[in-house]
Amino acid sequence: MLYRCLTNFYFFALMRRFFVSLLARCARFYIARTKPYIIWVTWSVGKTTCRLIITQLLRQQLPTLHIDTSEKNFNSEIWLCLAILWIRSYEPTFFSTLRTLFFAVARWLFASSRADVFVLEYWIDHPWDMDELLAITTPHMWILTGIDTVHAVYFPTPQDIFTEKVKLLNAASDIVFYASSLHTYFEHHELAWDVLSFALHEDENDTDIGFNAYAYRRVDETVWSEFIVCEGEDRMVKIRTNLVGHEHAWYLSLAYEIAQIIAVRKNLYFPVEQSIDVSVDLQPWRMHRFAWKWWSILLDSSYNASPWSMRMMIRLLTDMRQQLFPERKLVFCLGEMRELWNESKSAHEWLVNHVLHADRLFLIWQDIYDYLLPELFASWYATDRVTWFSDAISLWKALDIYLSEQQELSLVLFKWSQNTIFLEEAVKQVLRFPEDVKKLCRQDARRLQKKE
Repeated sequence: MLYRCLTNFYFFALMRRFFVSLLARCARFYIARTKPYIIWVTWSVGKTTCRLIITQLLRQQLPTLHIDTSEKNFNSEIWLCLAILWIRSYEPTFFSTLRTLFFAVARWLFASSRADVFVLEYWIDHPWDMDELLAITTPHMWILTGIDTVHAVYFPTPQDIFTEKVKLLNAASDIVFYASSLHTYFEHHELAWDVLSFALHEDENDTDIGFNAYAYRRVDETVWSEFIVCEGEDRMVKIRTNLVGHEHAWYLSLAYEIAQIIAVRKNLYFPVEQSIDVSVDLQPWRMHRFAWKWWSILLDSSYNASPWSMRMMIRLLTDMRQQLFPERKLVFCLGEMRELWNESKSAHEWLVNHVLHADRLFLIWQDIYDYLLPELFASWYATDRVTWFSDAISLWKALDIYLSEQQELSLVLFKWSQNTIFLEEAVKQVLRFPEDVKKLCRQDARRLQKKE
């Protein structure tokens, strides 16, 4: 029996390796034949948001070019190949694999160029993943977003994941953009191409790409922001957008700079405007604002969580309350952060300094209980303002009762790591409009069955 199990394991492992190798070959040859300009987005956090903002701003500012990206988070080895070959679905079954291989080979051999610019997202969680991704395609431009201790459970230390990702240093052929927080990681490397920095926090000003005069705007429950992108001493462009938060302003400023570079590379006219309106559709579960059935406003960021993204979301909702909704209470529904090496304790304890100003805390899962709760009580946070739960349904019921009894409206943040917590099921119960359920994360049939 053991021999049969081992034989089956190695057979399926060999077949998967053959499948991945053939997919990679098809994607590589398709790229070589059609020659699109390739932009990579990678690092620890913010990859998908950055990719979507860049893609949509390029489409708006360079309408004569075809700007392509994956519809979903296709960023691992298999899914990256499928994104390049514009194969939008795949299931790990025999017939789906045969169908996928057929379309991959057909598009490698016969498909015409579908993209002038490819904006691709790269993600690794094992050693040597970057080598496999670089074997598929190498970028003209790559963008390094924020770094954080997350999504690297298979790496012994943060330095090991940096060593893996730094292989990108010899890959780009045109230009590199990096978040200024990564400066110390590259100070010992001599780069042979242009390098420009941007920032992800409003208190970072010493960067090559920047903005100023950031402001929130509001009409009733509609919220937007505007800011000035500096394009030299004699030129400034005002950007108005449906996105809020300084981090999004940095990404939009970066995207505007990239649009100008692409226009030069493609010999295109780039319009000089004093102001532009940019409407960006992010994935719904990434900072999506929902109407609550008790007339509060819900900010759903339920896809995942890391220390950096936790801080960003808490600061965003706090700023919105101070500048736009001073009459509303601040409610945080927070779950634990995962895949943090051995730093889970310090990361959760560190949260205490960022949540003490909340009017109410609803917390869930074990690391929150073990590490954050003791710090809250040690900081004299009122015990009647915080409740811990072991499951999402209990949290939803308590939150629903709390909001129904409040005379003041609230701003509510949902933020936690994915896998097994499933706190989006609590969000589902309190939406004002039932059709908004489809905008929550992990609502496909396979995920819903897993939650049962």
